[in-house]
Amino acid sequence: MDSIVVFRLGSQKYGVPIGSVKEIIPCSDITPAPGTPPWFQGFMNVRGDLVPVVSLARYIGMEDQSGNGAERILVLISESGNRRGFQTDEVTSIETCSLDEMQDIRDRGNGSGFPRE
Repeated sequence: MDSIVVFRLGSQKYGVPIGSVKEIIPCSDITPAPGTPPWFQGFMNVRGDLVPVVSLARYIGMEDQSGNGAERILVLISESGNRRGFQTDEVTSIETCSLDEMQDIRDRGNGSGFPRE
């Protein structure tokens, strides 16, 4: 059994392995980067480091209902030494489950490696 951080995008719940999550923080100003895909929101300054931020909702083809970014939560993850963040509507819990029981989000849309509950 694996521990996952469960978060909500709209009415859907998703999860990411807890070992990939480095930090969960309130979202602050994101600086857009011109010429990037629609799902790439830009960069956020996190204690002096510029962290790329993606809209996971847009990335998987959901309607992005983000509204005010300041009301969102940023989940910072690190895989292979690369740090990035994605916005969520809410982090709901930490749960234990088998990753084999979860659907990989790449099966839903463009894919990013974040598993779905």
